[in-house]
Order: sequence, then structure tokens, then C-alpha cells
Amino acid sequence: MNRFIVMAVAAVTLAAGGTARAADTLAEDEAAIAKHIQTLHDPSNEVREAAAKSLREIVAKYGNGTSNIREKDAGEARWQEKVSQIIPGMTKAEALNVLRSPEFSNLGGFGSGQSHSESYRLDSHWTVTIQYRNPDKVLARPTLSKKESGIYVTPPAHYTGTWNGWYVNGQKRDEMHFKDGKYDGVCAHYHDNGEKSYEQHYVNHVIDGPDTGWYRDGKKMYVGQYRKGKQHGQWIHWYSDGQKQAERNYKDGTLDGFEAGWNPNGQKRFEHHYKDGVRINEAAWNEQGVLQYKREYKDGKLVK
Repeated sequence: MNRFIVMAVAAVTLAAGGTARAADTLAEDEAAIAKHIQTLHDPSNEVREAAAKSLREIVAKYGNGTSNIREKDAGEARWQEKVSQIIPGMTKAEALNVLRSPEFSNLGGFGSGQSHSESYRLDSHWTVTIQYRNPDKVLARPTLSKKESGIYVTPPAHYTGTWNGWYVNGQKRDEMHFKDGKYDGVCAHYHDNGEKSYEQHYVNHVIDGPDTGWYRDGKKMYVGQYRKGKQHGQWIHWYSDGQKQAERNYKDGTLDGFEAGWNPNGQKRFEHHYKDGVRINEAAWNEQGVLQYKREYKDGKLVK
């Protein structure tokens, strides 16, 4: 009997020791992460890159893709609980009071008609977007998104070469090419999961050449072209499921030729034709594909 008691005590002691070692390792990794994130502000490209590599190695051990290694879900449940408290009809002040945190910041927004949206950073790993009915009433349930905070260090004056920025999980944020302090060559931005966000081409700080964007899952978001700083040729945008969203044609920055938009269900929403930026004709359909109207213009004025 005593032998079984001794074995049980030994097993408990072993388990406790393993838990303590795991806690020590977690604390050590958290301290290392904090140090490496601070190093991402270093003016040296090589020093920042080494810190980012170390961050990726630590983050990979925990599996949630963020530098918040203490919470398996990187804090999602905690923030989701707060976000769920925000309901339509609340004032902006009431909503933001629920979300306030030491790292809280306004990331900006955009407006259309009688409503506008604003995005906020909650911490280094999460953002939330709230849609308001003007001026300040919450219109719909907020959207919580996982997005690591990025760090970008301004290159020295007249810098020539490649310059990188990083996310706090060690993934690349930007890869920019400079010549004498100006964008020159391929400039790319990345999502915090390592997928490319967009890629543009520059000549002596002027955007010139292909411009391509991607969603977080690697699916294409848009393709287009610039010529000497102006949109030129065909531009196509897609929804996140791959369905075409819009197609436009430009000539030296001005709409010229065919333009159309599609609903998420694949039905065409509108079709326009332009000549040197002046609309020639247009048509619109509802979500079921039923024609709503057709119009023709002459010298920019409606004639039929």
C-alpha cells in the first residue's frame, strides 16, 4: 500500500514540476518577445530582420500566429465578450467606452451617404470596425478582426536598397525598394499571416506598372495598371469568394470605355460607357437581374 502512495506522490510531484517548467518557459518567451518587438524599432535593417526571425520562431511554438502566446485564442474570447455588448442604437461614446484599453487607437474610417464606418485597434492583435448612422449612432453589430500591429521605421535620407517593416509576430509587413531616398522598383505590403497584400511598381517615386492586391487567404482582390502615376488600361476587382465585383477601363487616369459592377450573387448591377471621362450611356439592374433603366448622354447631358 505504501508503495502505491509513494508512486502517486511522485507522479503529482512530477506533474507539478512539469507545470512549473512550462510556466517558466512561457515567462521567458514573453520576455524575449517584448525584447525582440522593441528591437523592431532599430534603425538597422539587418538587426530588425534578425529580431523578426526570432519572433517567428517563438510564435511558432504556440500555434495562434500572434505574439500573445499566453492566451491560446490570442484574446479573441475576451474581446468578443466586449464587442458583443455593443448593440445598434448605442451612441459612439457609449460603444467606445466599452472598448477602451491601454492600446486603444482610432485607425480611421470612411463614409457613404447617411452612414460611416470607423476601425479601432484594441491591442497589438485585434481590431474592430463599427458602422455608424450619422452622426454617432451604432448602426450594426461591430466586426472583430485579428490583425497584428505593424512597425515601420523610416529609412535614412537618400537611402538606396531594400527596406523592410515587420509585424509584432515577426511576419514581414513591407518590402520597399529605394533609390536615393525615393521608391524605385517593386514595393510590396503583406498581411500579418505572411500572405502578400499588394504589390506595386515605381520609377523614381512615381507609380508605374502593374498593381495587384490579394485577400488574406491569397485570393486575388484586384489587378490594374498605372502609367506615369495614373491609372491606365483595365482594372478588375473581385469579391473574397472570387466572384467579379467590378471592371473599369482608364486612359491616363480618366475613365474611358467599359465600366461595370456585379452583385455578390453574380448578377450585373450596372454598366457604363465613357469617352475621355464623359459618360455616353448607362444601365442598371436589380439583384434579380431585372433591368431598372437605360440612359444615353450627349456631351455629358442626358438625352434619352
